[in-house]
Parts: sequence; structure tokens; C-alpha cells
Amino acid sequence: MDNKQKRLERLRVLGGIAGAVGIGLIVLGFREAGISTVRYIGFQMIGAVLLLLGITPAILYRQQYRENSAAEQNSYSSGAEQVQEDTSWIPVGGWIFADVIGITRNLRADASSGVEYYVICRYRDFKEHVEHTFTSRSMKEYPGKEIIGKRVKVFFHSKDPGDYTVDLNTIE
Repeated sequence: MDNKQKRLERLRVLGGIAGAVGIGLIVLGFREAGISTVRYIGFQMIGAVLLLLGITPAILYRQQYRENSAAEQNSYSSGAEQVQEDTSWIPVGGWIFADVIGITRNLRADASSGVEYYVICRYRDFKEHVEHTFTSRSMKEYPGKEIIGKRVKVFFHSKDPGDYTVDLNTIE
């Protein structure tokens, strides 16, 4: 653990203590509400400030954790090349079945081209515990919501995960 992480961990612990004291002062302020309005407002304000000061290190710690986990996911190999995405699930020249999960419109199309619809489908690789999402070609006519939940074939032309075709003629 480097110095930045140690300092962040200490701040998180101190923040937890400050947050707990802040919550205690807020509760105490409610108890004092019937006795003195000035004490009530004082306890509430100090408690709120301490609670915010206590939450801030937790947020910073969480952001640091996300940065570290994202850096690990995007790690580089020893040869200074980025680790390649696993494409072993792609059957080159073959196909897989994917579940249709929705239909969307292209809202960025100009008015002269008309409305375009896309079918979105998902393939779940249960061995690797990952999901892959695919989008069909554009269509001028709405295919109907009854296709949602059905299966469709996705054909692969190469090992490139973006080189596929969703065959809407194969909807089961």
C-alpha cells in the first residue's frame, strides 16, 4: 500500500468517526428541540457539517477504488501492448443464438430519411459469466414488440467482435 492509499484509509476512518459524531449531534439536536431553539439549530448545523465531513473521505476512497480497479482491467502486458480481448467465444464463420431484449429508434436521423429502428439482442456466455450485446441493421418499419424475448441468430464473419450480422429472418 503506497502513502496515498494509507492517507486515504486514515481519512476514511476519521471520516467514519466524524460522521458518527455528526449523526449523534443531529439526534441530540432533535432531543433539544423542545427546550431551546438556539441549541437545536446549533446541534443540527454542527451535526450536518460533521456528517458531510465524514461522508467526503468515503466518497474519495470509493473513487480511488474505482480508478484502481479500472486500471487493473485496462492493464498492459509486459511487451507494452494492450492485453487483447478474449474472442474465443466467437465462432468464425458460424453463429450463436441471442435473446432479443428490445427495439430502439435512431433519434439522430434527419427528418428526410424517416424513422429507423434497430433490434437489440444479448448473448450470455454462461461459461465465462459475461454478456455481449448486438444491434441489428437499421429498418424503416417497426418490427413489432412481440419479437422481444425471442431468439435470433447472430452470424460472425471474423474474430473481430464488431464484424457480425444479426439475421432478423431467423427469429424463433
